[in-house]
Amino acid sequence: MKKILCLFSLLYCSYSAAYTPDLILIGQTSVGKHYLDKNSIKRINSSLKQAVIYEKFSKPVKFDSETPYQSAIKYHLFNCKKREIVDYKGELYQGLTSNTAFISGFNNAKYINGDTGETHYSYDILEFTTLAHLKRYGTQSSYITPYYQEAFDIVCR
Repeated sequence: MKKILCLFSLLYCSYSAAYTPDLILIGQTSVGKHYLDKNSIKRINSSLKQAVIYEKFSKPVKFDSETPYQSAIKYHLFNCKKREIVDYKGELYQGLTSNTAFISGFNNAKYINGDTGETHYSYDILEFTTLAHLKRYGTQSSYITPYYQEAFDIVCR
């Protein structure tokens, strides 16, 4: 009986500690949907906020990779004061969830010290893009979500 009680309490604790995203649909096309995780929004400093954007496609696509993928999890930073955005980290998956095969990933905040060879991470090396620039030229040359304005409005309100 003690073992069963212990097992149930362990399962309850693990369930209550599990992360549950609060997904808001920020845009969709005939190919897929883009969601912002409202629970992922966090303040980095006085002007920067971070949020996670999930992309789920009805069939495998090759937008950000030579290998087809069906879902992506992308981390974006928003400079609310300067109205800028940057994609700094992401993972691409074969299926609709992160439980499927990992295809590839990127981390634009990662750099290697040329003297020591050590790997470091810093937001200071990221190149932000203004919303005005994105509005004029689009997002084709970056991992930034095509629904950047909708994401910015939610994160920076």
